[in-house]
Amino acid sequence: MDAEDTSINGRVARVEREFAARMQRALILMAVLEGGALLVAGLAIYALDLIEPDRGVFILVGIALLGGMLFSYFVIRFAKQKQQAIEQAKGGSGTVW
Repeated sequence: MDAEDTSINGRVARVEREFAARMQRALILMAVLEGGALLVAGLAIYALDLIEPDRGVFILVGIALLGGMLFSYFVIRFAKQKQQAIEQAKGGSGTVW
């Protein structure tokens, strides 16, 4: 598609590219942050012996569950925003949900 394509298909393709890039950046950032949190918790539990391993496992599971919930929230939010932007690019009202 042309960078100057102002047809409906061109606008939709541009919206899809923009949202793909935004989602990729957000999810990479989230993965790095969650990985860092798991690394710090793992070091505190197993390397530094600051937390008993029996209890530390629950901390690791809690971090993983929180990360999973945040991941789900962001994917759903991005999907809704993308759908609204596509509807607006097509000339609709942009209110899907």
